[in-house]
Amino acid sequence: MDMEQNQLPVYLLTYDHGGYILWGEHFKERLDSAIEWLEKYPSFKLGLDNEAFAYDQYAETQPEMVAFLREKLREFSGRLAIGSSTYGQPLSVFINEESNVRQLTYAIRANLRHFSQTPKVYAISEHALHSQIPQLIRLCGYEGAMMRTHFMMYGYNPTYPAGYGAWVGADGTSVPTVPTYDGQGAEFGITTYDNWVLTRWPDQTDRSLEDFVEKFPNIHPLLASRYDDIVLRCEGLTKHVEERREKYQWILLDEIPELFGEPQMNFAPGANEFQARMPWGYCGNHIFNRCRQGELSVLTAERVNAWVVLAGGESRQELLEESWRKLMVTQHHDIQICGLLDDERKFLTRSLEISRAITEESLEYLSKQFATGDDRYVMVYNPLSYTVCQTVEYEVSYPRGKGGEGFSVWFGDKEVQCEYDVLDYKENRISRVQLRFAAKVPGQSIRCYRIAAVSGELSGETGLSAMANTVLDASPYTLELDEYGIRSLKKGDICYFNSGRGALFAGVIDGKQEISKGIWTVTERGGRVVAEYIGAIGTVDIRFTMGFSGELITCRVRFNHHGEKIGSTEHSEEFKANSNGFVHENKLRFVIPMKMECAKGVRDLPFLIEETDDRYIQGNYWTACGNTELGVACFNKGAMCMVREDEGISIPLEYANTYVWGSRMLYGDTEHEFAILPYSGSWMAQDLHRKALAYEYPLAAYPVASGQAGKWNEEVTFLKIEGGENIILSALYPEDGAVIARVYETGGREGSAAIFSAFANVDGEVNLLGEDIGACDGNLLLGAHKIHSLKLKKGAGKNG
Repeated sequence: MDMEQNQLPVYLLTYDHGGYILWGEHFKERLDSAIEWLEKYPSFKLGLDNEAFAYDQYAETQPEMVAFLREKLREFSGRLAIGSSTYGQPLSVFINEESNVRQLTYAIRANLRHFSQTPKVYAISEHALHSQIPQLIRLCGYEGAMMRTHFMMYGYNPTYPAGYGAWVGADGTSVPTVPTYDGQGAEFGITTYDNWVLTRWPDQTDRSLEDFVEKFPNIHPLLASRYDDIVLRCEGLTKHVEERREKYQWILLDEIPELFGEPQMNFAPGANEFQARMPWGYCGNHIFNRCRQGELSVLTAERVNAWVVLAGGESRQELLEESWRKLMVTQHHDIQICGLLDDERKFLTRSLEISRAITEESLEYLSKQFATGDDRYVMVYNPLSYTVCQTVEYEVSYPRGKGGEGFSVWFGDKEVQCEYDVLDYKENRISRVQLRFAAKVPGQSIRCYRIAAVSGELSGETGLSAMANTVLDASPYTLELDEYGIRSLKKGDICYFNSGRGALFAGVIDGKQEISKGIWTVTERGGRVVAEYIGAIGTVDIRFTMGFSGELITCRVRFNHHGEKIGSTEHSEEFKANSNGFVHENKLRFVIPMKMECAKGVRDLPFLIEETDDRYIQGNYWTACGNTELGVACFNKGAMCMVREDEGISIPLEYANTYVWGSRMLYGDTEHEFAILPYSGSWMAQDLHRKALAYEYPLAAYPVASGQAGKWNEEVTFLKIEGGENIILSALYPEDGAVIARVYETGGREGSAAIFSAFANVDGEVNLLGEDIGACDGNLLLGAHKIHSLKLKKGAGKNG
């Protein structure tokens, strides 16, 4: 290190972490102390790390406070700054692709809307880092990043022996970054060394700034940073620095790129170097499950409303944005990991109301565009970017028993195989029927099916049997069932497991290791087989159903609780060591007794899929575990973890016990939904990501009125994406008179895509903020893990 660098001051950066979720209506009181310090200490500089949602919220409830802050930002320009990098302060590893995007873009827009400023350097308090952050923040205009998790209760990042470097993401995007130094701290339940100093010296610790400087003699430039709660700001330290201005210099985020110069080395951390943990099952997993519902709901609403816009209808951009805002604040780390159920109900309920209403309104508009005859009609829509074939269920009513004696389903002039259950009839005239038929719908398309009340194949008598021990034939699987659960699972000559005793649910209930015990009832109706298990584990009642859709085994379970303690209480209750909520193998969990040698875990992360050797396999939409011979994937709707156990694989569902942020006991019903996909061979040959998305965003039916003179016939396609199976559409939404289509490469290899629409023309590529970044006619070359956003302008386009 040259002499000039050795003579640099020690830089100090302090940002108050808080916002509406933490401080509610009392935020102004906390802000006043910050202003007081700025007036009292001329060299002091301070940033505000509130979730950007807080500014939208206060603009509605306390506009005078926002006006006050705006005035103080002008008065203390260069010394007081907004530091909010995300809209709802999420733990970003465990929210999906588009939630990651919107957390960034909505924060920037809120900052600019209220204060005409937003940080140029991405920084966070609690863990919101993963290996796609460089690409995401570059596409939002950030000039740099802090690769530091200041409070590491739920995650931490790798450390490096340099003062400044280039953080290279999974796709190759590079961004200058201040790393966490080797020795600064990287483990669960602590803060970084300097964050501790800046929040507790001299009142609560002997560690001083001088100790920090001595600990890192070879780091230049040296930065001590604090991103922590407002109440953890030490005036004694501030006074100490004020008296030593020649040695220490307060800075703000935006000063880092100019002050720190050129990166000294490259950092290229892999996905598994960002360590993360979550209290899966806490609050009965209610908040995680509901956040998933919110993501699915608003993303579906966006896509169908984008179709409406392309078809000449009205954009619901403002309402969609409101739904996103309510969802993103529900993804706030305090709501999720502190179990703030009142906040979850307040915000997420509104998000779901909005997005579901937009979906309903949009589908109604689209249904009116089809030309129909005198029969009944139903449209089936596919929000994904590739063809999906699934069984669709749809209920049809015929007033006054005019339905006839049978039914058939047609797509154009082709009859579609169907089954139906008669729900209501009179004198052999059917008035209400539940149809099931196999629909095959291209990506981003709607198909209109005709229902003729003339003939069909009645789905026979229901076969109903109750048993303790039985062999179940559910093509393509054969299962042995007993009172404890599933004893064996086979597909032809492939045996996934074969145990001496069945397994289904296990867990520590009221301090005792328990397993489920109950009775199976199997219902066979036409080609559909449903197995239902009613029993208990300890004093927790169970009602579990298992359906079979091709190779996918869909699972739903309802538990009924009476305040039982669920999970381990064997670990220390000291704050740092508190790990009861993270001991997943003791929670109430679904058990798959597949024992596999040399198995690898696989997890779906934001814009990335990664193998892992971790015992806990944590992912978003899906996780998997297998070797070169056999494996099993879990497609989840909130239960985002698989556990490697000695006896196989488990999926933790519920925890209700001692926890650092407060125990949340369970009473009454809780529900969970997930699907299991056993497979043979390598996971890479299974197309797991697209299958998981098809489970999350299934084909759905909506009625179409008879006797319409619409402009569409049997099928309409709004957007075509031609390319490999590794090219996925992550979003399609209306924005400022255009429609934005975002795609990404998911397989870690180069690919190409041709994107076009009969309703619009591709009008160039944009960044994540919708700003033009280059010409594009819809033909893309995608590098590994790359994200591209295209702007579509309504007009006569191409059919391909």
